[in-house]
Amino acid sequence: MKITATTLMLLVLFLPACGSLPLGQEYTQWNLPEGAIARLGKGGARKVQYSPDGARLAVFSSIGTWLYDTTTYREIALLTGHRIAFSPDGTMIASRGGESTVRLWDTKKGELKHTLSGHVGWVNNVAFSPDGKTLASWGEDETVLLWDVKTGEPKQTLDRHADGVYGVSFSPDSKTLTSRSKNSPVRLWDTETGELKGTLTEHETQVVAFSPDGKTLAGWFQDEQVRLWDTVTWEQKRTITGHGFVVRCIVFSPDGSVLASGGHGGIILVWKVDYGEF
Repeated sequence: MKITATTLMLLVLFLPACGSLPLGQEYTQWNLPEGAIARLGKGGARKVQYSPDGARLAVFSSIGTWLYDTTTYREIALLTGHRIAFSPDGTMIASRGGESTVRLWDTKKGELKHTLSGHVGWVNNVAFSPDGKTLASWGEDETVLLWDVKTGEPKQTLDRHADGVYGVSFSPDSKTLTSRSKNSPVRLWDTETGELKGTLTEHETQVVAFSPDGKTLAGWFQDEQVRLWDTVTWEQKRTITGHGFVVRCIVFSPDGSVLASGGHGGIILVWKVDYGEF
């Protein structure tokens, strides 16, 4: 297949983590295949992610996260954290490295801004609220901590979980947060007060997603059904049946009229939200 000049290719090179190459050395241009513009990553690359504004590229490796300027493709910093999240405006990164602390970084300078300490166990992951003002971190200590991104100070502790927390989702207006823990129903939280607003069902929910307008929440259950809730009344609006596989991801279309669900075997089902059909 011919690669055109407008095609962007990123070839990640699995270099040894010996630290023999200094920052900025021009290995990024060595022996590039036709159409590729840079070779990025050291220490065994696992994942790449662009910042929302496209100005930075993060390369996850076995020794940390390499942060690159996408204009020059030169390293800005090596961040100590194997899972990261970009703030919505791309100016901050939150990272965790399999420990009880979370770090906030300035993406322009690659400087550490805050170290957030509050968990008493392994931190599973981090996520920014859509308005960029709050960072959520959650882990095996059965808590979700909400942090003020600007000051690095804790805002709320959400701790009514019966097991380790493995996922959260912010509503589009950043005022509601859902949390999921093992063998427990989804919990609904007020992010401003930290109050538990309720739970969705008595069943464990694997994945959830808010519609773009924030009026509907979709969740997939172990009974292979997708349920839709009204986020004002939190009453169940509809049940979508027909999955014959474990669902790993759910996403709404930009206008919220279509829901796509995907999982094992590479199967993607697309549903009309109004009718629960595909």
